[in-house]
Amino acid sequence: MVNVVDTARLHVVALTDPDVKNERIFAFGETYNWDGILQAARRIKPEAEWPLEGDGREDLSEIVPRERAEEILKRNFGEGFRGLEETLREQLESY
Repeated sequence: MVNVVDTARLHVVALTDPDVKNERIFAFGETYNWDGILQAARRIKPEAEWPLEGDGREDLSEIVPRERAEEILKRNFGEGFRGLEETLREQLESY
């Protein structure tokens, strides 16, 4: 999972920062599963109707090297990756 703003920021830095050249920068905020999304959604909008549970599966994505991307975000924007709950809050509050 990665927040769209973090992805956009990494693209801008990759295009404009002379210290970032010929690198593969992984925009990967954190792993998640559907149960975690539902738990966060219930905290954000408790009045909404949510399914009782997700599918129970864990996120099987491989942990990718994200340290360089985190460093780039902190150096250029003063903060690292946005988390799942913040990202979900932005989405749910826009409706």
